[in-house]
Amino acid sequence: MSQRQVFTLVPNTRSLQALTLMTGDSEARLIAMYGLDFGDIQQVKGPRGTTYVREAAPTEQFWKAWRQNKDTVKAAGFSLRKHHDEWSVGYWSDDEDCPLPPAR
Repeated sequence: MSQRQVFTLVPNTRSLQALTLMTGDSEARLIAMYGLDFGDIQQVKGPRGTTYVREAAPTEQFWKAWRQNKDTVKAAGFSLRKHHDEWSVGYWSDDEDCPLPPAR
């Protein structure tokens, strides 16, 4: 049985796929602003064209920022939705690499 390595990357990296390929059986994760742990990029086609989103479970740090200044959080590209009684934070981008904002 191989040992699984977990790497935490600095957000805005464009080398996520390259790192995963180089390290073999490794899980690459992105920890971004508000301590959010984002998943893979999803392509979304809509009336205004193709956009890209990453999703994460909201953290206490995110909830605090959302409650204090929702408009600023939205302006930074974040959205919040509830699906089947579970909250999800989305980070939207027109860029195919969907680079994330830097961690604070």
